[in-house]
Amino acid sequence: MSDTSPRRFANPFTDTLDFGGPLTKAFNLEGSPFGDLFASRAPYADAWKAMMIDVPMTMTAEMMRFAGRRFVAQAELCDKLAKCDSFADAIDAQSEFVEEAIGDFNAETAKLAQESQAVVKRETA
Repeated sequence: MSDTSPRRFANPFTDTLDFGGPLTKAFNLEGSPFGDLFASRAPYADAWKAMMIDVPMTMTAEMMRFAGRRFVAQAELCDKLAKCDSFADAIDAQSEFVEEAIGDFNAETAKLAQESQAVVKRETA
């Protein structure tokens, strides 16, 4: 039976990225607030994941749900227009649709902003 454990390789940058390593000394970062950047093997990895993966995926999922709701509203408008008896009825149906759409887009913008902030806070806490 073969060994299925992942192979571990030595990090060639260990000395450079360690706090107090040659890079920290070369740039005279010892004791500065920037010296802590080199303490982690992957500084800001959680923030990067939140901003590059979690936020876009959360926003994409919500935008797809929103698009679905707007397509339903569009289909309902088509039904209403097909049943209109006069030009005035068609104008009223379209005006109602546009007003509803504007309200929905405004609400969705605020929702996306809140959700993206919540994801970043959750992932970087």
